[in-house]
Amino acid sequence: MTKKPDNDYISATEISEYVFCSVAWYMDKEGYPRSKETSKRFRRGTRRHRFLLAKYGFIKAAIVSLVIIVAVAIIVLVGLIH
Repeated sequence: MTKKPDNDYISATEISEYVFCSVAWYMDKEGYPRSKETSKRFRRGTRRHRFLLAKYGFIKAAIVSLVIIVAVAIIVLVGLIH
């Protein structure tokens, strides 16, 4: 097992990989090799993640929208107070 070198920065791709599946990200980072069985499970997990995203992805979008609306409302209210 060869561990990937540590860097002082994290790329957007690495963040995306971590958000998608932190376990797969960790295993890749630590240099765990992927056997045929691991690759098969990884593909099955990827399909499952895509299914869940398609089914529940709107919740994430709704939360982001709500956070933006609340932030804008706070900014407007603070502007009205001053």
